[in-house]
Amino acid sequence: MEKLFLKDDEVILLDKGNYTEVINQIDTETQWVKVFYKEVQVLGLDNAPILLDEIKGEIGLVSRDDVIVSCMENVGVCLQLPINNKKETVPVSTIGYTGLVARAGFGGPALNYEESNKRLPMPPCDRAEVLNAGLSTFKDSEASFGYALIRYERNDAFHSSEYSILPVSELLMQVEDSLEFNYSNWAFIDGSVSPSFTSLRWQINDAHLEAEIKKILNKKDDFKLGMVLLTSDTGTSSAKIYLTLQGKSGNPILIGRPQSMLHKNGNSAKNFGKCADALTSSVRDVLSLMQTLTQKKCLHVGGAIRLFANRLRLPKRFAMTVAADYEAGYPQGASFYEVFIALQDVIYLYQCDAENATPEKVFELSEAVSSILY
Repeated sequence: MEKLFLKDDEVILLDKGNYTEVINQIDTETQWVKVFYKEVQVLGLDNAPILLDEIKGEIGLVSRDDVIVSCMENVGVCLQLPINNKKETVPVSTIGYTGLVARAGFGGPALNYEESNKRLPMPPCDRAEVLNAGLSTFKDSEASFGYALIRYERNDAFHSSEYSILPVSELLMQVEDSLEFNYSNWAFIDGSVSPSFTSLRWQINDAHLEAEIKKILNKKDDFKLGMVLLTSDTGTSSAKIYLTLQGKSGNPILIGRPQSMLHKNGNSAKNFGKCADALTSSVRDVLSLMQTLTQKKCLHVGGAIRLFANRLRLPKRFAMTVAADYEAGYPQGASFYEVFIALQDVIYLYQCDAENATPEKVFELSEAVSSILY
């Protein structure tokens, strides 16, 4: 298979034919390096592709040329650290740079690598010097280390010693083992993976559940129950799994409270199956919450949509469009279920029309809307 993640913002779409192969390949290319901060040296990397061969020889860069040039054009620093008892130099990606700055104990705009309205970026070698100074302040102790994520010949993350590694392939296996134990008929539907975010979605084919959902929603829509796994190994948020409702088209609707596992406290992906099992146990409670929405009347549908959209920070332009459509369609009011579905329509419009509508951002909005159920 060809190299993945040639760009920091690359998104790979998954389907039932390729998802295990892609996830396993990424796992194979992923290396976590435990490194003491005082063993790390940050090196500046000037934007000079014409001198690429000379720079590679000078600082010992062995990554692919396209990875190095991308680092030159963006972050402009690389890490020299011990890997397998040998010092190696790897470029830092735009995703990994945030973690590096955090490990050095800095924040604010001074170390930004991009020009802003008020500031020019600090030269790469100067930023490297500042970052090295920050890393050098750590005391000699058992906790003065972090975990560097090396993937596809670059550094994509630098986490603290408290970080717990939860490989996506193990999370996936735990979810599918839970589905196999709890349901007789289920299937992987789709997903996406990028350097900073992974989503994996399954559908549960259960005639009794489908009939119950139709009864609860008064046959308003033809939905199937499912699950979606959301995780990231470059960020520090939890690995989460949600119940979903999936219609014939549109995004999966996240319903209820997620089950989650923090990337700390010594957590292991091998125990994530308990989260999926707990989610299965909560199905009836979540459907009961959905039923409550169908029973509560909303007299001013458009106003409710605008109010929720504002509080949940949904994109205003799309919220106004949906609110106007629902006001015209429900002049006498409707149930709060219709308001809930309208908020899903806002997200769908955003996904279809916005240039920056990444899967990560779409699910972030979906999680916000789901929170109104609890």
